[in-house]
Amino acid sequence: MAASAGIAPVALHPLAVAAMAEHGVDISGHQAKHVVAFAGQSFERVITVCDRARETCPELPPAAASAHWSVPNPAEAHPADLDAFRATARELHTRVRYLLPLLGKPGRSTSPTQRDQPESDCAAGSASAQGSPPP
Repeated sequence: MAASAGIAPVALHPLAVAAMAEHGVDISGHQAKHVVAFAGQSFERVITVCDRARETCPELPPAAASAHWSVPNPAEAHPADLDAFRATARELHTRVRYLLPLLGKPGRSTSPTQRDQPESDCAAGSASAQGSPPP
C-alpha cells in the first residue's frame, strides 16, 4: 500500500489530475492529506519529493528506509502550464518504475494506489517500498 501526504496540503490541482489521467491514473477522487494524518503509523520507505518538503517536514512516520527525490512542484513554478505537470508526472513515473525492481517486483505495473501522486509536496511513505531510488 502507498500513501501520500503534504506539509501544506491543498485541493488537487486540475492540471495534476489531467496529467495523471494521461498516464491512466484517475486521482480526481483523491484528497490531499497532511503528514500528521499518518502519525503513529510506520512504513518500509518514506520519500520526500521536493526540497522544501525535505527541509520543513515535521517528524515523518517511522520508516525502515528513507529517500529524497528532488522533484519540482509544478503548481508553484508553473500553475497554469499543463506541460509542467506532465513533466512532473513523467518524472515520478520514471522514478517509481526504477524503484519497483529494487522492491522485488520486476515487470509489475503500477496501479493508482501504488504510483506516486502529485497531490502534495511531501510523501508520507509506502508500506511496500524498500531499496534506493534511482540516482
